[in-house]
Amino acid sequence: FAQAINPFSIIATTFIVNLRHMLMSAALAPHLKHWRSSQVVAFCFELTDESFGIHSLRFERGEKNRKVTLLINFFCQLSWISGSLLGAVTGNLIQDVKPFALDYALPAMFIALLILQIRNNTFLIIAIISSILSLALWVIGVTQWNVIIATILGATIGAGVETWKTRQSY
Repeated sequence: FAQAINPFSIIATTFIVNLRHMLMSAALAPHLKHWRSSQVVAFCFELTDESFGIHSLRFERGEKNRKVTLLINFFCQLSWISGSLLGAVTGNLIQDVKPFALDYALPAMFIALLILQIRNNTFLIIAIISSILSLALWVIGVTQWNVIIATILGATIGAGVETWKTRQSY
């Protein structure tokens, strides 16, 4: 808003960036099929990137206790809101983030979440392909959409590989 950007662009960008929540919810949905609708709504409302990473690992291990799951979401969401509030209130006090290496915090968090998701060679190969696609898109000038496009292409390739592997096993 401060840069007088078209409000439609802000809304569209916010919508597209947050589509990841739909993908994360869809990835975890099979583990919630025996939950009540109200519990699924609470789960999805409080789902964050961090809690998605935690639940992906927990659910794969068979850890599906509803109370624990919702409690994890609650504390992740509370941390997210508290951190956002703290940042909004005190953010102007830090003039240069470079000495604190804060400019690396978000990419480092997403890299850590990615590493936790790699369960076998197929996941590793898809992660590498997605990374290469993102970098290639950046190099050719698609600098604002490179990560989103690479993620969609990587997920599509991964889904195709999983479908192909499932069909081969029959």
